[in-house]
Amino acid sequence: MLRVGVKPIIFVLNNSGYTIERFIHGKTRKYNEISNWNWTSLLKILGDPDETLSNSYTVRTKAELSDLLDNTAFARADKMQLVEVIMDKFDAPRSLQLQAEASGKANVYDASSNPTLHLHKV
Repeated sequence: MLRVGVKPIIFVLNNSGYTIERFIHGKTRKYNEISNWNWTSLLKILGDPDETLSNSYTVRTKAELSDLLDNTAFARADKMQLVEVIMDKFDAPRSLQLQAEASGKANVYDASSNPTLHLHKV
């Protein structure tokens, strides 16, 4: 996109892992945690090391996001832009939480119900 001059606004929702999986398989399971990346450096790595073709931002609150969206330079969108939105790891709509919890209950793994796991005497 940088090479051909496309200028999207990319929003990265950073919730430090897999929120839906937390609600399905356990909020504190280690495999739902991912290493934090420096998302705002992504466009530098992908071809704009001096940031002449792009801008990157990090917002942590609704007020910061509103301010950014109201910013005239941002709204001009004359460069590719990446916005990292920092969210709480458990931030999810109530409907998603309920659906994930229901899916988790329906998909509970029960080793005793798996006949291939039983040891057979020979």
